[in-house]
Amino acid sequence: MADILIQGGDGFFSAYRAPARSGRGPGIVLIQEIFGVNRVMRDLADWLAGENYTVICPDLFWRQEPGIQLNDFTPPEWDRAFQLYQGFDEAKGVDDIAAAIAFLRKDPACAGKVGAVGYCLGGKLAYLCATRTDADASVGYYGVGIEKALGEAGKIRKPLMLHVAKLDKFVPAEAQAQIHAALDGNARVTIHDYEGCDHAFARVGGDHYDANAANAANARTLAFFKRHLAAPAPRPAPAPAQGELGLAPKPAAAPKPPAPKPAVKKPAAPAAKPAAKPKPAAKPKAKAKAKAKKPAAKRAKAPKKAAKAKAKKRPAAKRKATRKRGRK
Repeated sequence: MADILIQGGDGFFSAYRAPARSGRGPGIVLIQEIFGVNRVMRDLADWLAGENYTVICPDLFWRQEPGIQLNDFTPPEWDRAFQLYQGFDEAKGVDDIAAAIAFLRKDPACAGKVGAVGYCLGGKLAYLCATRTDADASVGYYGVGIEKALGEAGKIRKPLMLHVAKLDKFVPAEAQAQIHAALDGNARVTIHDYEGCDHAFARVGGDHYDANAANAANARTLAFFKRHLAAPAPRPAPAPAQGELGLAPKPAAAPKPPAPKPAVKKPAAPAAKPAAKPKPAAKPKAKAKAKAKKPAAKRAKAPKKAAKAKAKKRPAAKRKATRKRGRK
């Protein structure tokens, strides 16, 4: 958090800068009350930075008295604040806010989208941001004098939210009715009324501070900015080529062969029929069985019978000779 310088159309002016707690977030231009960039404004900037917004609060009274910081505790400071308000050039103030928006868009800690939020004097200027600048979304707390600029309502191109104190002594009921009549039909505008609340109900430590109303308004403001200022997810940066890093470039990878086509399954062949069972061996003939069953004595006589039968077939002369040899 520190004071910085911004170059506007008429010269340089200071601003309080509070970067987003994560180091980078959407931007918000915080627009001061009539007391300058005082402790109240700086605390608000720090609170928004804690919600991860990068915030700058420009000094809008720099043409009259650069760096003025007043409070609402003593009559002399109230008097000085009203003098500065009376001498303030509203159109020049909007130009300074536009320069602050352009400056914030280039801030490395800004995620890209930039909104505006203002209090009291800043509440009306927030309305004018919606009609005259390229702010992506604007919020005004108890803005004084909006009813005098309702002719610009047709120029609203971006979302606008207004917090209106029903008992605001600087914005009477008639002015509030005019604001509703002109803006209620605009789909880009949301108006919240706070019953029983007076001007500056959200100023911590102020005479009219209302914690419940302030908490409700602040929650609505944060939800509004989250919806309209959220940065899109960043695309991953392409990896630098090896040559850009001072290294030898890697050889190009060989192209991968095309993936093989899946094999077409052929229909399975029908299962082979089981082989026929071998026929049992033929049973031995009954005669062979009978022969095997003959007793051993009968089997012994069988050769003799065979010899006799054979002898009968020989010629008679040979049989006689055989008999003679047998007699001898």
